[in-house]
Amino acid sequence: MSTLTKLCCGSLLFFHLLPRTTWAQSASRDSLPSTPLSSDVLDVRAAYDTALSIYHSYLTPESALFRGDEYATYDFRLREGNPYFGDKRRHPGTVVYDSVMYNHVLLLYDEVKDLVILFDFTNLFKITLFPELIDRFTIEDHHFIRLKDSLNPNQPRNGFYEVMYQGRMTLLKKEKKTVQEDLNAGTVAEYYIQGADTSYYLKKNNVYYPVKKTKSLLHALKDRSKDVKRFIRSNHLSMRRDREHTLLKVAAWYDSSSQ
Repeated sequence: MSTLTKLCCGSLLFFHLLPRTTWAQSASRDSLPSTPLSSDVLDVRAAYDTALSIYHSYLTPESALFRGDEYATYDFRLREGNPYFGDKRRHPGTVVYDSVMYNHVLLLYDEVKDLVILFDFTNLFKITLFPELIDRFTIEDHHFIRLKDSLNPNQPRNGFYEVMYQGRMTLLKKEKKTVQEDLNAGTVAEYYIQGADTSYYLKKNNVYYPVKKTKSLLHALKDRSKDVKRFIRSNHLSMRRDREHTLLKVAAWYDSSSQ
């Protein structure tokens, strides 16, 4: 093994042996911190980024990233809708795959199959990354994490969730698309995707709360339920009319007023 390889691998091994809290703050550019990072953490992050850049430059093309199954495209034409997050085009992002951060990656996220997709290094074939090896990824300015090992039926299911807000509590969003078949289309079956089923979860004190209506939101924040009611009313918010906007406003207010 060359000296450069040893240096790169040794540096990355050192960072993986750091305490988990320091590692999470320093290595996670796609996290959403609620407070400014200390100078020590910024120094660790800068050193990690330098080691990672050398590591990736030396290993180009990234054989460790291009590991996965060939993506099985849909064997029928959709009459309307698309199965992907956003539009059908690849967008720049990042991914932490098998504990290594990869920047400047073009990604697709299939919200029907809950799979993250990229092209191989020859740009000819689509690959689905192994979900269990993905810690988190970003597409443009959207941040996703993978929840796993959830056996409690009241908890969010295993899979990818968008981080909408992160502070003293975390607001997660899950979009799930489903392919529908038009049974009245005649002799040839037609398929379509019409919107997405969207769920939200508040994580507070390591407990996940599904929040669909005002009642479930008040239950999640029962320690200040009267204040939450007052805040919603005074700011003309509505879970029924705009659930996402209301949850974002309430989460930010709860954090700032609870300090």
